[in-house]
Amino acid sequence: RTRRLSFYHPLPFALMLLSHNFLSFLFLPVIVIYLLVFYRQRRLQFISLALSLLLAAFFVLPMLFERHYLTSFAAGDFTYLYRDHFVYLSQLFWDTWGHGHSYAGTGDGFSFALGIATISLLAWGIIKSFAPRAHAIRFYTLLTLLCLFLLLPISTFIWQAFPPLQIIQFPWRLLAFIPLATA
Repeated sequence: RTRRLSFYHPLPFALMLLSHNFLSFLFLPVIVIYLLVFYRQRRLQFISLALSLLLAAFFVLPMLFERHYLTSFAAGDFTYLYRDHFVYLSQLFWDTWGHGHSYAGTGDGFSFALGIATISLLAWGIIKSFAPRAHAIRFYTLLTLLCLFLLLPISTFIWQAFPPLQIIQFPWRLLAFIPLATA
C-alpha cells in the first residue's frame, strides 16, 4: 500500500489574510482545531499554516503591531461598537433584502436571513450528529450553533468577558462561518 500524504496548502490562507484580515483571524482558530482533530500529519499541517502566515507577514505584522495608529470613527448614525450590531432571532429567519449599513436594533440596511437551504442543512446536521462516527458533521454543526449563539444579544456576557472577540466589531461577521459549516 502506498501511503498518501495529504497536507494543507499554505497559499489559500495566505491569500485570505491579504484579502480579508478579519475573516482570516476568525477562521484561524477553526482551522487549528480542524487540523488537530481531523489530520494525522499534524506537524506537516502546522508547518503549512506557518508558511501561510509567513507569506502574508509583510501585511499581517504591521496590521497587528501598528493598529494603534489607526482611528475607527462613526460616520452618520451608525457606530462600530459590537453591542450595536447583534442580530435578532427574527432577522435570521426573515429579513428584508437591502444594501445599506448595519444599525443598532432591527432596522439594518441589509439582510441577515439564513435562508431555507442553510436552515435545512443545519437541521439535517443536528439529526446526523447523533449517528456513530459522525465526527465531522458534529464538529461543523457545533460550530454553526456556536456562531448562531454569538450572533444573538443573549451572548453579550461572552463578548464582555472575552475582549479579543470585540476586535471583530460586528457580531454578524460570524455569519461567514454558517454557510461554509452547513455545506
